[in-house]
Amino acid sequence: MVRLEHVTAGYRRDGQFRPVLLDQSLMLSPGRALAVLGRTGAGKSTFLRIVAGLHRVERGQVEVTEKTSWTMGPQGPFHEHQTGAQNLRFLARLYGVNPEELTAFVSDFAQIDRHLHQPYSTYTPGLRARLSFGAAMGLRLNLYLLDDPMTGSDASFRRRSRLLFQQRLQTAGALIATHDMRYAREFCDAGLVLENGQVHMFDELEDAIALYQSLHAEAA
Repeated sequence: MVRLEHVTAGYRRDGQFRPVLLDQSLMLSPGRALAVLGRTGAGKSTFLRIVAGLHRVERGQVEVTEKTSWTMGPQGPFHEHQTGAQNLRFLARLYGVNPEELTAFVSDFAQIDRHLHQPYSTYTPGLRARLSFGAAMGLRLNLYLLDDPMTGSDASFRRRSRLLFQQRLQTAGALIATHDMRYAREFCDAGLVLENGQVHMFDELEDAIALYQSLHAEAA
């Protein structure tokens, strides 16, 4: 379960506070895959970081009882000066799984064996996305947070990732921030739209997409 109670949070740009949430309360049911939609700058990435506990809120409370991933994408919870293998061992200990099994899974699935013992700082955005996604899939979590999924990855890895992610969603939920409505329709069964600090929740994905597209058209 993810519950937000009267949460106000945002980020600062050019010295000004840009709200992502303004006194917002909502509850996200476990096991659902929700598209997180909104215009550029609406705060989709920040919203995911709030749920992940990685972004400070100004007011209110955030309660997350699910075993949750980081925000998966080109960025991840990895130390720049450690190798890929060292980062995986740290994650395995943090989540209470076998380090060797997690490393073997990621090496095979993400096909990054020859890079595993190189510093993470040397990884390209595509390699970082592979390591991040592979690690999350290997941990078997309850809630996945995806930010612009598979940005920078090659077509072969994207195909493998989509198939495995579909399997994981049989027993887990997800929040997926994306501008790609095809991706949203493939994986999500509901959606929310961020706009001016407000969260508009929809049980039907197409209703969320309709609002997003109308806001996008207004901004064009």
